[in-house]
Amino acid sequence: MRGVVARVALSSVPLLEGAQSCVQAGIFSSLQPSNLRLTRAVHPDSIQEHSASPAFSLLFDPQTSGGLLFSVPSDHADALLSDIHGLGADYAAASVIGEVVERQDETDGVCLHLVQ
Repeated sequence: MRGVVARVALSSVPLLEGAQSCVQAGIFSSLQPSNLRLTRAVHPDSIQEHSASPAFSLLFDPQTSGGLLFSVPSDHADALLSDIHGLGADYAAASVIGEVVERQDETDGVCLHLVQ
């Protein structure tokens, strides 16, 4: 296997209420600039296509470290999501935001591709 690519649907990533408004107003955490170095894991085409989106900036916001990301086999995703939603309203935003697929080129490492 040549490695994997995480394909994330940026529009499927749950955001806290008001987060996009803060980004649009230029309000960021003091650690935001140093976290942007992590864009090296994002496919260059995705950066060009999505970097203007407030949601893109929020992927690198240090305050999102409270989020939890699961990677499960695709045939288990619906059942797991149903179980999580069954835990109550606090978990209503839980969602499938993408998939991990085999890399199609020879670039090393794991790469994030953002998709619509």
